[in-house]
Amino acid sequence: MITSSKLKTQPLPLRLKNLSDRDAWEEFIETYHDYIYYFLRQYKVHKNDLDDFYQKTILKCIEKIHTFKCHENGRGFNSWIKVIVHNEVYNERKRNIMIKDKINKIKPITEIFIDPHIDNKIEKEWEETIFKQAWGNIEKKLKPDHKASFQLLLNGASVDETSLQLNISSQNIYTYKKRIQEKLV
Repeated sequence: MITSSKLKTQPLPLRLKNLSDRDAWEEFIETYHDYIYYFLRQYKVHKNDLDDFYQKTILKCIEKIHTFKCHENGRGFNSWIKVIVHNEVYNERKRNIMIKDKINKIKPITEIFIDPHIDNKIEKEWEETIFKQAWGNIEKKLKPDHKASFQLLLNGASVDETSLQLNISSQNIYTYKKRIQEKLV
């Protein structure tokens, strides 16, 4: 049986294999805090992400400590930690690239279904619906000349063309248009 005094003399990596050894894990965090941050900065992790990567690295060390093959003198532990830091950064960057690739693959598909001018189209359809309803409410009450002149104007004819076609003065066409527009509002 190993006594507690003998446990303290064991290298830190061996003591860490006992996940319930709180003192060993506190010593690990105290000893390797700056070391882990150093490598995170070496891998150019954005300063806003440093703490997240540090925590991920600590958790991965806890998860993987049983895989560390400890030499009697504890050598190789620093390299093992560096590999974990590297893998955490590499895997996160790889994950981000995969996400961007998926978004780029999906983006053309969504552009087919999502028209960037959809708001304008909806607004136009709404205006047309309201106009048709308003027109339906006043159409029967209009005199034939008024109705014909307004419909020609709606179809793109100019006031002069409408005047010639219906044999009505341009001034009357303007007047009919104004009166109908007031009724539509």
